[in-house]
Amino acid sequence: MDMYNNFDNKIESDYISLGRFSNNYFNISDNQNSNTNNRNVSNNLFNEYFNLGNKKFSSILRFLVILAAFISLLVLIKLPVKNRIELRKEMLENALLLKKKHEGRAYNNYENKNVKQIVNSTQMSNMEQNKTGSLILGDSERVTNRSSVIDINGNVTKKDNDHIIKDVINLGGNTTLDVVNSVFGSHYNTYGINKRAAENDICNDKDYTKKVLKLVYELSYFALPKDTLNIRKFEASDVKVFNEEMWVVCDNSWTIGKFGLSLTPFSHSNKLLNMQTTTSGGNPLDINTLLLGTDPNTEDSQWEAIVRDDITGHLFVIRESIPHDLEELKLYKDFSKNLKDENHNSSRHYHSHIIELALVKVNNVESYEVLETCTAEHKFDFDNKGFEGAIGLRTRNGDFYLLGLCEGNFCMGEMKGEEYGNGRLILMKKEYINKTTELTTGDTINSDMNSLKSKCIWKSVRMINIPKEANFQDYSSIDVRGNKVAITSQEDSSIWIGEIDYGDGEYLDPDKIQLLPNGRVYYFPRDHVCDFKYCNVEGVSFISDNMIVTVSDKMKKKNRQSPKCLHKDQSIHIFAIP
Repeated sequence: MDMYNNFDNKIESDYISLGRFSNNYFNISDNQNSNTNNRNVSNNLFNEYFNLGNKKFSSILRFLVILAAFISLLVLIKLPVKNRIELRKEMLENALLLKKKHEGRAYNNYENKNVKQIVNSTQMSNMEQNKTGSLILGDSERVTNRSSVIDINGNVTKKDNDHIIKDVINLGGNTTLDVVNSVFGSHYNTYGINKRAAENDICNDKDYTKKVLKLVYELSYFALPKDTLNIRKFEASDVKVFNEEMWVVCDNSWTIGKFGLSLTPFSHSNKLLNMQTTTSGGNPLDINTLLLGTDPNTEDSQWEAIVRDDITGHLFVIRESIPHDLEELKLYKDFSKNLKDENHNSSRHYHSHIIELALVKVNNVESYEVLETCTAEHKFDFDNKGFEGAIGLRTRNGDFYLLGLCEGNFCMGEMKGEEYGNGRLILMKKEYINKTTELTTGDTINSDMNSLKSKCIWKSVRMINIPKEANFQDYSSIDVRGNKVAITSQEDSSIWIGEIDYGDGEYLDPDKIQLLPNGRVYYFPRDHVCDFKYCNVEGVSFISDNMIVTVSDKMKKKNRQSPKCLHKDQSIHIFAIP
């Protein structure tokens, strides 16, 4: 009997030593009821597995919490992008609804298979993959003063200025139009977004803050002078900073704005300088003769650039492009009705006028006096595509030159002038006609000088290329500070900042001057859908190495620009360069 008891005690002690049971759960020596032992074993196993389950549940719960945190982080990262995309989509839908509202009704959809006339391909812009296609017209329609609208089926409907034409036009072959003109004009797609802004969606660039100018402050032109002289619009076209002041010209006005850099509203130091019409002795000046036949009382100034000669203190203002033969101007107007006329190009004849001014003070009132007007030799084919900006340069010998900025690429207009990245500058030097033997041959320029009684001419010395990286559709202003050069673009709402090599250190060498590559393009700030809001930047000047001032023209009328462009027009803006 003792042998069995010893054996039972040994087993119990072994289990207890293993930590699995205690005397309370397994006591053979006490001979307790087997049912009690079984119940104790069952309870013990349940507690054991419950504790194990608690450990597993805690691990799973911890994993789920980490997973939820990770998903929340992803949502927070993606949410702003999603919200911006949805906001842009909503804006585009609203613009499309606005477009349909302006058009007044839905367009009829039917196919016209009667081929009668092929439209001039220049009217069909924005073809898929930049390919020009032919547009097939119906029986009785001729293309004059119309724009194209695309419907949801890829058909194009023509409309004129007065009403919507009910016929539908199909493109030949498989050629399809890109998103075409909106109600705001040919530079906007059907969603009301500027096409150039849509092509260059800088807002998705990771270096956005390094490529976009930072607004410092700005003010409407109307809030600057104490007396606006009852002028109702200020189509600001250029600005230059000197003597800690900004000098601004407008292409609709013969006044010159003189403003402090602080842009203090309605300050007495902000002035509009008028033209002096009498001599210091009170005798009247023959302004019409001084301006080569222009009457400032009936015509706009067309000033697109202002330059200061630091040696003489004189100002030079440039009238963009002036017709030199009234008969040719009449022919030009007639030919504009028929673009197929082979003599159309030869009939257009324009030159810039460069006016030299002296700042004067008469009876303690600041004004300016016209000294002389000279015609630029360079010929332009269009009345609105001349010089848009200029700077003054001197050689080591003291000779003064002007470097004029052409608005269009290749110094051209129309489609050729919109071939991006082909900007040009014209270096010019003033010569008097009686000293210029080249003008005694009876050529066109000589005829122009004689007919308009011009005594001087700004002869073209060289054409200088702007680096291709300034890949702009147009060029609106230029300024230099030391070796730094800035060129703005209105159509691209951008600015190129690079370096200029004058050819002789800080002095001009006419044969060696060049603009150096490897500059940078910066963008004027965009709106919340990454569209242009500085739509009409026309002037630029350095305030310091890292700060510029720009001026904005009046918003284009007749729905050629989006209404959002009104907010920044006719204003002066100061930006910091990143």
